[in-house]
Amino acid sequence: HDDMKDVGFRAFELYHPIQGEENITTTLRDLVETHFEKFPDFPKKWPKLAKWISRLVSDGSEGRLLPSEILDDLFPSKDKSNLTRPFLSHALIGGSRPMIIATLEEEIREKDERILVLQKKLSEQKIQ
Repeated sequence: HDDMKDVGFRAFELYHPIQGEENITTTLRDLVETHFEKFPDFPKKWPKLAKWISRLVSDGSEGRLLPSEILDDLFPSKDKSNLTRPFLSHALIGGSRPMIIATLEEEIREKDERILVLQKKLSEQKIQ
């Protein structure tokens, strides 16, 4: 669970750069203790990210966000057999970059094919 807490810290740092070595510790402690009270603009600009970060950095592991919850939120799908999710989850914990890229490229090809089918159906409806 500490890995997920680190993901929350890194996500926060990406959107809220921290200047100075001493400020990193203080800022991250404030984030854990106050859940954005000291950074009120952050949740206004990035509400979904702030919600994730709050759960990721929470002290209690029972409320901590899981990788699968992030993936479900990022890539909602009714088809739970989607093969990309395991690879993306694996990527979060150090997966093989070429394998992940190949899987994502395949998913893009499949979606492109689906788009073509839908465009064809749409054009047929316009003709009728």
